[in-house]
Amino acid sequence: MNHHPYRGIRSGFSLIELIFTVSILSILSAAGASSLSHFMNRAQSATATRAIVSALQYTRSEAIGRNKVITLCLSDNGVTCDKTSTRQLIVFRDENNNKASEADELIRIIQFNGDNPIFEFRVSAGRNYIRYRPNGSAIDFGRIQYCPSTGDPRYGSQVVVNFSGRPRLARDTDTDGIVEGKDKKNINC
Repeated sequence: MNHHPYRGIRSGFSLIELIFTVSILSILSAAGASSLSHFMNRAQSATATRAIVSALQYTRSEAIGRNKVITLCLSDNGVTCDKTSTRQLIVFRDENNNKASEADELIRIIQFNGDNPIFEFRVSAGRNYIRYRPNGSAIDFGRIQYCPSTGDPRYGSQVVVNFSGRPRLARDTDTDGIVEGKDKKNINC
């Protein structure tokens, strides 16, 4: 007697079950990709903002340690100061006061990472640099703004430098997800 109790039962999935499962997985994947993109943009913004704060603190420290005026600015070529840049910051002693880094004046080059972020100086009297005195106070004060290459202001930031020379982060006071500038309006990227 050859008896198989499970002879009529088939294993596997029906076409309907498979389509339903694939559609659920695709919906979940789309939601996950959106969250991952948001997380990655936030992480890039935080990294860029920390780089600016670190550069300002480094410049201030060099001014105090060297007992000289030290300049920080954006620069595409590593020599002259630019109002906006996607490449780097330079720290230098400006002995001849020409707002450019000579070979013997350059202290440090700070490269930017990421997908072509845009940094902009918004400093007093329209200057494109920030100088620190030997006592650590800022001669020039204002804001350095970061915008991602996408231009989305939700991922932008501003670092504020006041007269004391200490950097602080601009805030999103109206909780709309975009940082406000000095005029209390959302930053534009």
